Amino acid sequence: MDTTNYAVEQFPHLGGYIPGGDNHTYISEIWDWMISQGVRSVIDVGCGEGYSTKYFHDRGCKVLGIEGGINAYNNNVIKEHIVLHDYTQAEYITDTVYDAVWSCEFVEHVEEKYMLNFLATFKCANKIIMTHADVGQEGYHHVNCQSEQYWIDKIQNIGFQYNRDISNYLRSLSNKAHARRILYFAK
Repeated sequence: MDTTNYAVEQFPHLGGYIPGGDNHTYISEIWDWMISQGVRSVIDVGCGEGYSTKYFHDRGCKVLGIEGGINAYNNNVIKEHIVLHDYTQAEYITDTVYDAVWSCEFVEHVEEKYMLNFLATFKCANKIIMTHADVGQEGYHHVNCQSEQYWIDKIQNIGFQYNRDISNYLRSLSNKAHARRILYFAK
């Protein structure tokens, strides 16, 4: 696997950071839809340099970005709204309930044994809009690439309902590679 575009992190178990961001994670068509549906507060889990976090913030949303990589954190475009947190160490729970979690190409970078830590953050919102890497998908530190059904089961086990119709609609909004794997859940 060619890792030329990936930044070497201080802690190698935190992977996936691409300096300048991954163009396929910038899916403004889906973000605009979320806002049009009344989303006014967003937790951006695995926010990288914060481009999606800033997009929501610039449109009036309350935002909280969560990033584990020190390089992404240091290069963040909206640092005042980002927390540095390593999900292999602990869960992260907010004091307030947010309208939505946005998490794009994050879950495959966290070993399954630490999954409950980020799922605790997911439970701090009323909706989850996420993507995931496919089984066997190459990428830096892809340690938990699972099927769509795997993620549907895991998220439903924490009290959310998967909506196939909305997921399919969101997939149709963008031609970005990661948008093909959008999953939409609501409480």
